[in-house]
Parts: sequence; C-alpha cells; structure tokens
Amino acid sequence: MARKIKDGYEINGFWNYSTGAPHTTGFTANCIIEENGKSLLADDGEPLIRPFLFHRNEVTIHDNWKVVGMIATASQAFEVKQLKVSENRMFIPDSEHAVIDSPVFRYPFMPFAEATLAVNISGMAIRFLDLCETYFNKNVSSTVLAELKAANRNITLYRRDLYTAVGNSWEICVNSQPIKPVLLEDITKACRQLAGTSRNVVNQLYPCCGLAALDPSSEINRLWRNFHTAFQHKLLNGCGN
Repeated sequence: MARKIKDGYEINGFWNYSTGAPHTTGFTANCIIEENGKSLLADDGEPLIRPFLFHRNEVTIHDNWKVVGMIATASQAFEVKQLKVSENRMFIPDSEHAVIDSPVFRYPFMPFAEATLAVNISGMAIRFLDLCETYFNKNVSSTVLAELKAANRNITLYRRDLYTAVGNSWEICVNSQPIKPVLLEDITKACRQLAGTSRNVVNQLYPCCGLAALDPSSEINRLWRNFHTAFQHKLLNGCGN
C-alpha cells in the first residue's frame, strides 16, 4: 500500500519472488495507491496500482524461497515498513511514459514478458530433449524414439512461429509505429503454444528416462525441477487471467 503524503508516498508492503534478492541493489514492487484513507481507482474502476523503486538498504529480505527448482535464482521475499519516498520513485512501465528514446523501452511490456518466459521455458525443454538420448536405455522402443524426434521438430516449429511474430512487431516498433493489437495477440498465442508444447513433451518423455533421472544430483533431474518451477508462472500456464 502506498499512501499519498506531502511530497511523496509512505509505503508498507510484503512481496514474494524477487529474483536474485540477495544480490539486488534495486527492488521494484506494485502498490495500491491510497489517498485520504481511500484507495484511488483506475479508469476501469479497479484499485489504482503503480510500481515503485526501492533501494537495497530500504528493504528487509525474507529467506522464504523454499521450492524444488530454480534454487539458484534466490527469489526471496522482501518487505518495507513506513518507508517514505519521493514522487519520482513511482513509474509507469509502458511506452507512453518511456524516458529513454530506444525501441526496447517503447515495446509493450506484456508481450515482452511473455516472449522472455516462453523462450526460456522452451530452451530448457530443448536441453531436456538433448539429455533424453543419454538416459534412454538400449531397450527403448522405436515409438519413444519417434516421439523424441517429433518433440524436437514441434518445438523448433513453434519457436520459429514466435520469432516471426516478435520480429514483425519489433520492426514496427523500431520504426516508431503503433503495433496493431492483432500482432500482439499473435505473440501471446505463439508464446502459449510454445510453452504448452514444451511442457507436454517434457512430461511425455521424462518417464522413459528411467530411475537414473530421479537422482537429484543429475542434470536431467535438476532440469526437470527447474522447468516445472518456471512453468508455474501464471502468464503461460493457463491459470492466470
């Protein structure tokens, strides 16, 4: 909660999943804006939410990243209490409010985030498929080998679709033109198709890797845990809005 005060805001809040928290020098967090004891409303009638920037010495980190995968990201929680900040600590992450004249700052935030996640998830899936051949024993059926080949082919095709969609929109952005909503929808569709296919092939082939793939110290087991941890992100798992 960010309460409007003279010359700025007073902020109280607790936020989970700050990647690399122990090494971070700056933190950002979304806050509901409050003034005179009431939440301000956005144009759609929902509470107005704005992100703020905090310095490292202004936050308290909580060591609560207790998950099976992505352990090295150290995505701990952080908290601020009665922190007073100036108005310039609030920002709006969209192209209309960019202060640096560069295409990367004009590009829409949501497709940027979706594409980043989809590429990372598919990259883990590709490495998983590489490792499958090592873990498949000599008795693996021709059907499983065919599934592996098809999995590689499908991920390659869907990655190509995503790269094409992003490339088309990026070219428009570089030329300082507005990106049509239909192009952004194509990116979202391509991201979810790629992520969903990656999940399906990993889940389909992991049981064929045998008990050796259950060793927590093995690369394929670590990769499997990291993959499913990353896939919990609601942007691409189909569980979000």
